[in-house]
Amino acid sequence: MSLLLASRPPGALLLLTFVLLAFASPPVAAAQEQEDPRVEIRIAESGVLHTLRLRDGSSITGRVTGVERDTIRLETAGGVHAIARTAIVSSRESQPTRAPSGELWPTDPNATRLLFAPTGRMLRKGEGYFADHMLFFLSGAGGVTDRVTFGGGASVLPLENFAQNAFVVTPKFGLIAGEDLNVAAGALIGIAGASEAFGILYGVGTVGGPNASVTAGLGYGFVGRDLADTPAILMGGNLRLSRRVSFVTENYLLPGTEAPVISYGLHFFGETMAVDMAFVNLLGDELIFPGIPFVGFAVHF
Repeated sequence: MSLLLASRPPGALLLLTFVLLAFASPPVAAAQEQEDPRVEIRIAESGVLHTLRLRDGSSITGRVTGVERDTIRLETAGGVHAIARTAIVSSRESQPTRAPSGELWPTDPNATRLLFAPTGRMLRKGEGYFADHMLFFLSGAGGVTDRVTFGGGASVLPLENFAQNAFVVTPKFGLIAGEDLNVAAGALIGIAGASEAFGILYGVGTVGGPNASVTAGLGYGFVGRDLADTPAILMGGNLRLSRRVSFVTENYLLPGTEAPVISYGLHFFGETMAVDMAFVNLLGDELIFPGIPFVGFAVHF
């Protein structure tokens, strides 16, 4: 007996339901947040910024210095602004990083992943993202608590039988959460057509801060109840190049292979969206310069 059998419709239906819930839950929460005319906002602690989204569709980022009955006072580089509480749709806290020059840089909204693989960092409770890789691979996740993230995804390849696409769930659990060390464990569990369940069980750790970090992980693949004897090894990292751009690399040594899979590229991001443009290659005799193009984006909410 396998962990999940795609040949059993109830199991496949349950898995697909989990995936749909992973996509649907965060937007529902956002909709409820918009209906609340009094979004909860607190005076910022040292180093914490608030991004306030307003009902006219604009947003403003600064430090909350005053919370009154009907007004929020927000300090920005342009001065102190008094904003009516009823005009605020949502509030998001972030801890900006300090550049070598001393300038405050915004937080990367996609810090829980490299190009595709997870880092040791976790989404906070209520946070979420939707991502699209190479157009045909969709995923999403939401923070159930600061230490528990639940997500899912699916391929949407234009196959003759759409049911042959892969559907996955991706639970992730935070084990260590610190400024310079974050460790997590998780799984990717999927089905495709009538095959047995497949996936990977992994542990991953990230060392370093938001401007420069190294991520390493081990993962054991499985099909049904058959677990691989040898793990896949992940090594990657990121290096902040400027206010809105990072260099990112994600590399694997897979069981039974001698040539590692390498990838490298640039990570562009704004307040809530991140776009990756990279190249994937096989380090060895089959090396193709610069590599196979890889494109992905993620929207954080």
